[in-house]
Amino acid sequence: MSFIAAALALALTSQNPSATTLPFVPGTTPAPDCGGMRDVISRGNQAMQCITFPMEEAATQFNAQLQQVRSAGWIPAGGQANIILFQKANAAASCDRLTVAGFWDFRQHPQPAPGIPAYIGLMVEPDQPCQTSNGSVAP
Repeated sequence: MSFIAAALALALTSQNPSATTLPFVPGTTPAPDCGGMRDVISRGNQAMQCITFPMEEAATQFNAQLQQVRSAGWIPAGGQANIILFQKANAAASCDRLTVAGFWDFRQHPQPAPGIPAYIGLMVEPDQPCQTSNGSVAP
């Protein structure tokens, strides 16, 4: 694990104990304020942590991040377009939800283009209702 990935994992762990197994994609750069987009993307949840990379690497980086999340035992639980939801059952008989969001600052750049920064944000929300793979609440 790279130094950057280890630092981000440590930052996540200090904010949310259920995030201890979530490594970020190695070789990326932390984006502490998520490119100024944290409030927009995370609905105001300050727990979202982000990494950044050039837009031309977005598909590769997003797919690598999804693979790491799956490898850490998170199960797909829905999502749409550039936001994918995962979950893990917890000891409280509910699930911890992980949001993985890929985005750019569409306020400054209406269309994605080579050379602009892209971001991946991860956010864990503990004790959420468990969902089926199509996103509906499990019985």
